[in-house]
Amino acid sequence: MATEHSLSAGNLGAVLETYGGKSLKRIVAVGVAIFGCGLTATTLIRVFRPDYLGLMLCVFVFGSGIALGYMSTDWNAAHARVEVCAGGVRLLVLGGVTWNK
Repeated sequence: MATEHSLSAGNLGAVLETYGGKSLKRIVAVGVAIFGCGLTATTLIRVFRPDYLGLMLCVFVFGSGIALGYMSTDWNAAHARVEVCAGGVRLLVLGGVTWNK
């Protein structure tokens, strides 16, 4: 790749290395694991303290929020690509939006 030129921003020079984003499977797996922990805690509260409806809902909503928050913040990172060029770094995200740094 040392002689490859990117068409999107020719002012940075030859592309030396290209790095892909995070794995989508890993992001979804971690999100599901976090959600599963919240659901398990909710179930245990329901089994051992059936009259604690407020605590049960709080744990469920908190676990769901953490899971969705993790997935939404890392979703764009899965679609990103970083190119290390002779003149700097190029970050390509979601359909060719380009920032030159």
